[in-house]
Amino acid sequence: MNSEIDVTADGGVVLGPSVICDGFLFNHPFRVQTHIHDDHMDEFETSKQFQDILTSEPTRDMLIAEYNADLQYRTNFFGLEYDRTYPLGEREQIVLRPNNHMLGSVQTMLLRESGPSIGYSGDFQWPMESPIEVERLVVDSTYGAPNKVREYTQDEANHRLLELITQQIKKGPIALKGFRGTVQRALQVFAGELKVPVICSPRMRRDLEVFRNHGCVFDDVISLTDSKCAEVVQSKRYIRLYSKGDGTPSERMRKVVLGAYMSNPRDPVTEWPNGNFSVCLSDHADFWGTLEYVRATKAAFVVTDNTRGHGEELASELRARLGIQAVPSTNRHSSNWGE
Repeated sequence: MNSEIDVTADGGVVLGPSVICDGFLFNHPFRVQTHIHDDHMDEFETSKQFQDILTSEPTRDMLIAEYNADLQYRTNFFGLEYDRTYPLGEREQIVLRPNNHMLGSVQTMLLRESGPSIGYSGDFQWPMESPIEVERLVVDSTYGAPNKVREYTQDEANHRLLELITQQIKKGPIALKGFRGTVQRALQVFAGELKVPVICSPRMRRDLEVFRNHGCVFDDVISLTDSKCAEVVQSKRYIRLYSKGDGTPSERMRKVVLGAYMSNPRDPVTEWPNGNFSVCLSDHADFWGTLEYVRATKAAFVVTDNTRGHGEELASELRARLGIQAVPSTNRHSSNWGE
């Protein structure tokens, strides 16, 4: 096992002795926050006290909107421009590059004066415009098994979602629930196409403004605290958004869940016996996309992130299909603080 790159038990990705992505590790002075999903936010509060935190500018803005107000005043919290090289001390440089997972999500590339370049895919979608090129790579393995293959494109999934909502809104209000990034993607699909009001919590409304400020285009969304909201609810023809911190729908309304994971590889839409629906708007590459990404990075040594499983399967497939050295992460535990 090459000890320079690995994944900790809590999912932090170690890139050499100075950088960890999405986690805290003692004596690692830099933390890269690849995006804002909860499963990548482990020990963020600890990192605020002991590390320099590097992230993209959109993710920085979302974290400021989400967490306490001190973030925007911290001198150890940096929003970096995409594709710009930043020095980390005298012998290392870092580059963040978009990976098509959600707004602000990034690949991380660490360039070193001595030693091979190393990188981390982050959670990613394929195809992507600019894969990093590194000698050693940690790759997400969410869909790392050969049976994790979609037989439809994400454009087709977008079309099916719009078609479903257009049909179901005729029957009454809809509760639309999904992760951050996925809900905003749905709103972009709906932009200019649905002539019904959309309402959400004040917290989500603040979140949506960050997305809008970074170029996402969607129709106006009404906050629950807005004076117009009561009239909209009485109309019985509206979409109510739910995401992080919003709880679960209590109203008697048809529910559509935007899932990140495929429930049916042949059809993005699943209708459940209770009359509700789920739609796969996946923000992860499937198995074939994962192989194509690794090939595009030109990495000669790959650690597959085994935090969510499929790491061993993906490592085996990379060795067999691409002929490169690949091993699953150890997900090691340690008795030392921050390890």
